Amino acid sequence: MKMWKKIVASLLVLTLVIATLNYVPSKTQASQNDVQNYDWSSVSFLGNGSGNQSYTDVFKIAVGQGNPEIVNIQNPGFASEAGIYVTFSDADFGEITINDKATTAFDKQGAGVIFHVSAFKEQYNSLVVKNSAGSVKAELYVYNKNGTSTEKPTETPDPTEPVNPGVVAAPVKVAGYNFYAQEKGYQITFTPVEEAVSYNVYLDNSEILKTVTQSGEYIDASVLHQYADGELHNLYLQSVDAQGNVSVKSEAAKIRVMQETSAASDPADISRIYVVTNDGTKGGSDIIKATKTPASLTIISNDGQINTVNDGGTIKLRGNSTSLAAKKAYNISFNSKKEVMKGKSKGKKWCLLANAYEKTLMRNKLAMDLGAAIGGIAVPEEHYAELYIDGKLMGNYVISEPAENGRSGCEYNDEDTSDELLFEWEDNDKNEDDCLYFKTPVTGVRFVTEDTVDTSSSRYQKWVSTLTTFENALTNTSSDEVLQYMDVDSFVSMYIVNELFQTVDFGYSSVKFYITYDVNGAPTIHAGPLWDFDLSSGNSIAPEYRTYNTFMGQEKNKWFHYLMKNATFKNKVIEKYKEVQPKIQNIYKDNQLGKSQIQKNIDIMGESRVRNYAAVSQGGAGWSESVADTYEQTGWQYSYSTVSPYNTYTYEQHIAYLTTWMQNRNEWICSQWEINPADYEGEYTGDIISQDIDITGYQISTSYNGIDGNMGFRTIYQAESVVEGKEVLELGIIYGLVYGDNPINKQDVVYGSENEFVKSYVTTDAGKIGAVMGTSKTAEYYARTMECSDSLSNEAYTAQYYIRVYAKLSDGSIVYSDVKTYTVYKVADYIYQKNLTPRKSAYDYIYNKILKKVDNTYKEGDFNWNSTIVK
Repeated sequence: MKMWKKIVASLLVLTLVIATLNYVPSKTQASQNDVQNYDWSSVSFLGNGSGNQSYTDVFKIAVGQGNPEIVNIQNPGFASEAGIYVTFSDADFGEITINDKATTAFDKQGAGVIFHVSAFKEQYNSLVVKNSAGSVKAELYVYNKNGTSTEKPTETPDPTEPVNPGVVAAPVKVAGYNFYAQEKGYQITFTPVEEAVSYNVYLDNSEILKTVTQSGEYIDASVLHQYADGELHNLYLQSVDAQGNVSVKSEAAKIRVMQETSAASDPADISRIYVVTNDGTKGGSDIIKATKTPASLTIISNDGQINTVNDGGTIKLRGNSTSLAAKKAYNISFNSKKEVMKGKSKGKKWCLLANAYEKTLMRNKLAMDLGAAIGGIAVPEEHYAELYIDGKLMGNYVISEPAENGRSGCEYNDEDTSDELLFEWEDNDKNEDDCLYFKTPVTGVRFVTEDTVDTSSSRYQKWVSTLTTFENALTNTSSDEVLQYMDVDSFVSMYIVNELFQTVDFGYSSVKFYITYDVNGAPTIHAGPLWDFDLSSGNSIAPEYRTYNTFMGQEKNKWFHYLMKNATFKNKVIEKYKEVQPKIQNIYKDNQLGKSQIQKNIDIMGESRVRNYAAVSQGGAGWSESVADTYEQTGWQYSYSTVSPYNTYTYEQHIAYLTTWMQNRNEWICSQWEINPADYEGEYTGDIISQDIDITGYQISTSYNGIDGNMGFRTIYQAESVVEGKEVLELGIIYGLVYGDNPINKQDVVYGSENEFVKSYVTTDAGKIGAVMGTSKTAEYYARTMECSDSLSNEAYTAQYYIRVYAKLSDGSIVYSDVKTYTVYKVADYIYQKNLTPRKSAYDYIYNKILKKVDNTYKEGDFNWNSTIVK
């Protein structure tokens, strides 16, 4: 049977070659005019081996020069997308052009090339393949029945052309952006011409449609109404000087003209992202990973955590396996940096996560929210939104900060003179351009960085040296030396989140770290930012990842395999796991922190989740809540939705599975670490917990009110100017004292409590701090100080406090931060051990007045004089 197929393919190739021998091209390089004038009646449509019926009887191909063998249209195999499969006599390839423009829309394997069908946008297309020496290897003509019609040249003069063109220079870098979603019409941008006073606007072969005077000016949608077909049109500008002289028309820019003039008809119950592409076909089907597609980008906020912004920019596919899914993930990049997430760093690039392999649409967000809640590690902020591309609803997405320097809480010096860098666990066979890989000699783990591509650089050499030194200490599990090379808190948090969620990629890919160096050149490896949790918490084709009773994280990840054999590190993990139990339990059930995070995400998504899975005919995006993504059916299987019984689950069943899995997982881990989950349970009181207010941290002053030796204990807290989208009428802080046998728990720490051990204090301007004390750059920071005299008993220093921030809002509601716990002694111990005091007198005071007073066996430390030296 296979031999028969080969014979048929050879006959098809022979037929095509014979059909082209009668035509001798008049030029040495194919043009679209050659293609249009070719006798296509003698050429059959290409055979379609892709299975995609939309490619049947659509494409023809003819050979103008050379002797390549044309096979048929094939599915992605070694290629990233379907294309026309052509084989050549050798594998020597140089530049490839389509319609005189260099292209990367192809994939090679040996002497075979698949040219992506999506690249042949015109009806008549010239394809030129050169070898590495620049000589033409082959010229091919491609006919696309559904392509954009190519007009034949006409001798009719253009009435808008000047009689004496060229007196004024034409504008360059012309672009047009369609902001129908913002009802702003169309923005025209260009590089201004010095002598020009205005610019005429044309579309296709129109008369003058509008005159603008500066770059960035908007023209009303009604001006282009007659062209509003959702297709691409040619935009031209013409400079006009003060004497009325005009330039020739500028080079054409593509602009998509939509029928819509606003997004008012779209559901407004969730934030929305509108992308209008200025390249490719309608609906974004030509957006690829290799190149950026120009587009207008509009974000309309709904949740109060995202800003409404718009700008020109680009869009491209993102991810590895996710880029192959039918529901694509994307990166968008604005032309200028935008603050999309309120309080977060501005940036051009933002990630649009599709969750194509994850039917609940929330696993990734649950993990990121837990990482942010437990602290100690860089975490990208994420929010739900609906994505529209060229007016088409693509579904429910998560817009995320990228995991890169200066974003997501990740901060290091990436200047050329710095040796600091971000790197990622990439223990596979992948090799990408502009990336540098290093396999450690100790554990054999393979890492990748994009921060440098020069193996001779100091940055690379120090990276290699640091990882080698770290791993030598890592494998000596009886020693704590390894801890001095790492930001321990970040490693603890990374392990807890990944082990709890049993992340499939944890020992394979998407595990990120970065290195910083202190003034003495000593390195610190930081774990994070957290990334990529769609295949986690039981969502896997592999049965072992669907079980919950194994420590898969430390089994698969070599670094954490060794770290969890280090008694000190393991104890830190267990202690933090105890501390954050309420937050972990709050993922799958209501408790003292409020509604479960799973239910909160369901509430936030609301009808957007329903539209994601509704048919297109019903106003939805057309994805399935039960059937696996198309790529998982035809390519590689990832999620549990590819196997029975999960491939028939309803959304509610997926949620029930996730809820039960998370609870079983947490309770099993607790059983292994001798933790009783019931000790950390609390009833849901209906309190509204807001991330807009929080306890920032604690300080100890040994010269309170300017008196040396007078100790004050300060709590720093923060609040955004708008909380939960509403004006704050009153802000304050609540203390709960857990002392002796008094019957108090975290639920008692509420505004208006009548418990004698709970007190509320209203914030005043006297407590405001005029500096940024935490991660939010938009919050106001405040301090509340308790004076501590020498006469305090040991019990006063070890007494436990519950503390939280409250805010009264303009609608009459009261919201709270999470309840935090501290003792003065624990804070003093942390400050002393970390050498965080600015003076030796303060360092000694904390030791003598608190630490040694409470514990007379407390070992005295050495003050770090280096921290006081100006370098």
